Amino acid sequence: MSASKTSRARLSSLIGNCPENGRPVNKHTHQTMTYKLRGLEAKARYEFENLDGGKEVRTGRELMSHGLTVTLEDKPSAAVIAYRRVK
Repeated sequence: MSASKTSRARLSSLIGNCPENGRPVNKHTHQTMTYKLRGLEAKARYEFENLDGGKEVRTGRELMSHGLTVTLEDKPSAAVIAYRRVK
């Protein structure tokens, strides 16, 4: 499997989808999406960095139960978010 397919597969396994249509759960407007993550360690802490600016640290439990909210200010737009487990 290529690196890009592996990355997409990993991201797909982390993002919780709406069972009705297989799309991300949208709890807000069209410009704000909340993604419930899966497969994280509940007690671990994770740092998320939006490459356009901004960082936050949350627990695996928070991310799996409440999700990660991403807001896009313009249409069309995209967000690149990097994450890592922190000690």
